[in-house]
Amino acid sequence: MTEEQRNAYRKEEHRKQNFWIAIFIIVPLVLGILSAATGIWWIWPVVLFGGIFWAIWEYDKKAFAATMVMLLFLLIIILS
Repeated sequence: MTEEQRNAYRKEEHRKQNFWIAIFIIVPLVLGILSAATGIWWIWPVVLFGGIFWAIWEYDKKAFAATMVMLLFLLIIILS
């Protein structure tokens, strides 16, 4: 790999990182304004747990399945 290829790859990776940093700044800001304006208090847990489950899903499908089974058992216990 030449120096130019390394620099191009590095620039592309920085561009991807900057996109995700912007998403992680803009989305909570918009959700905060939306929840404050409309009184939708439940939007934060949905986003938080959705992000955690998405990260588990992307990293390891078996860990995601185990987490879902544990949450199912917890839900059954709570509802019974």
